Formats: sequence, C-alpha cells, structure tokens
Amino acid sequence: MKALVLAGGFGTRLRPLSCTRPKVLFPVANQPLLDWTLQNLSQGGVETVILAVNYMAEALVRYFGPTKFDLGIIYSREERPLGTGGPIKKAAHLLQDGNPFLVLNGDIVSDIDYRRLIEFHKRNGGLSTVAIRIYQIIITL
Repeated sequence: MKALVLAGGFGTRLRPLSCTRPKVLFPVANQPLLDWTLQNLSQGGVETVILAVNYMAEALVRYFGPTKFDLGIIYSREERPLGTGGPIKKAAHLLQDGNPFLVLNGDIVSDIDYRRLIEFHKRNGGLSTVAIRIYQIIITL
C-alpha cells in the first residue's frame, strides 16, 4: 500500500519558527511531527510513502532520506506551491498501480488505524473514502 503525504506547506501561521525548519519537522513529544505519522503508516501496512514537498524540501530529504520506519520514501517535488489537489495530480503516476492509496496532510497527529480504513474502503466498494474526526469544544463563560 502507498500513501501520499502533503508536506510542502510554508507554515506561515507559525512564523518566525517556520523560517528555520519545515512545519512537519517541528518537535511534538520529542520527535518531529511527521515521524508520528510515518510510524503510524508503517504500522498500518503502508510500504511506500510519497512526500509531496516544496518549502525547505532539502531539509526533509536530509532528515528522512530514502527510508524510515521500514517505509520506502519517494519525494515528489513541487517547483512552485500547488495547493492541496495539485500535489496529488503531480504524484498520480506514482500512485496508479490499481491498488487503493492514502492521501493525508503531514501536519496532523492521528491514531487512525489505516488497515481498518483500507479494509472498510474495500469492503464498501467506494470510489473514495474520507476519514474525519470532529472535536467538539464547549466553552462556558
């Protein structure tokens, strides 16, 4: 199974912190944010991750290299920012092997069970499956 991880954002809302490193390399509980995602993908049966990169792409290539957490890592480099859908289209040739694939944002932390998600998708014969989690926050003043 393959996963495309969108990791090319500028992190503008985190400036000036994001001037020195990509957002997905910010530490969360003593390891880079994207490490949490890659570990979960590896445990979920993903074998290859395509990282869609733009901003500070070389820092990501230096940190992750060609493999991490038993995942093969391929880099899909954007010459200019392509938004959300653009990186998916750019990496389409790497994903089209007749098997389902995952697309996710690299700047989130989730404990989703990717094996169960793919099984659900296959079992229901969907064209696409979207997993979301809605958090309800109630503030009383």
